[in-house]
Amino acid sequence: MGIVSNPKVWVTDDIITAVDLNAFPVALLTEFNGNIDNTNIKTGANIDAAKLLNASILTAKIADLAITNSKLDYTSVQVLRILGTGGANGKRMASGKKSGLVLIAGALNNIVITYSSDARDGNPNFSDANIDVSVVIIGPGGSTNRYYGTVENVTQTSFTVHILSNVASTDTVSISWMAVGYA
Repeated sequence: MGIVSNPKVWVTDDIITAVDLNAFPVALLTEFNGNIDNTNIKTGANIDAAKLLNASILTAKIADLAITNSKLDYTSVQVLRILGTGGANGKRMASGKKSGLVLIAGALNNIVITYSSDARDGNPNFSDANIDVSVVIIGPGGSTNRYYGTVENVTQTSFTVHILSNVASTDTVSISWMAVGYA
């Protein structure tokens, strides 16, 4: 509705009528009962965030490039999306770690990594299987040079790491991985 104005200004010798007398409170009631808009809110009003509806700021209301690095808390980011084009939601990067894997010495060990259960950052929801995956195999004492692995069978939900251990005994290892693909 906008700024509320006085509907009647009396001057000396005016006759006050019920209609005139009721006009001012009606104007206020009309404004305050569901018609307050931006015009009625003071610039810098400093409205407490607790009085705003949770999740009331929709994506359409956020101006392009309005969210800067300084406004992001990267400790709470679970899945990073990159490149706004090239798929419905751009590219997504996800990572994870699978620990406590026992390798059989001299044998080919096939380890399946599932994005939803083996990811530190949640299910990445890749939209297709065109995903780049890299892995690091970490053995006892942080050793990475005793293990050879290849990545195969990459799908939207998982991939397989084939590990050949050249050690003479059974080792327990961890696989740290990173995957980049379309979201």
